[in-house]
Amino acid sequence: MRPWLRCPMAVLGLLAGGALAATPDAEIDLTTGLVKVGAWEEVRAYCGSCHSVDLVTSQHNSATGWQETIRTMQRSHNMADLPVPTEARIVDYLATHYAPQPRGHRRAPIPAGLMPRPRIPSVAEEERTGLRQTAETWRRQDCGPPVTDSP
Repeated sequence: MRPWLRCPMAVLGLLAGGALAATPDAEIDLTTGLVKVGAWEEVRAYCGSCHSVDLVTSQHNSATGWQETIRTMQRSHNMADLPVPTEARIVDYLATHYAPQPRGHRRAPIPAGLMPRPRIPSVAEEERTGLRQTAETWRRQDCGPPVTDSP
């Protein structure tokens, strides 16, 4: 037997985006990807009724962030008001299992003041390279062939 088949929960944890990190003994619902602990069925029912639960599991917020997400859904997307105890359970579940994750080892962005200024080509350079239309090419393209005086 292959070693990775001996530990299906580890494989499911990797597929679920690390959701098992906080609860190693938790089971994952294979249809939704939610950690099957606590209010997972309420999250499936309320959140999954409007959009894919993948949208929920891909987010990582604090309790305040999840609360604001619910408020945004209610304001902008006509989500129904949740009963207070239900909302508290959902926010607690999401903040526990889909909390912010530590960032990788990427460096901080370079401050704008240290970035090189964009090079702006001169008018002559644009005309030479064909990036800028001359008056003659503009007349030819937009006005048809040049008019000649003929008797």
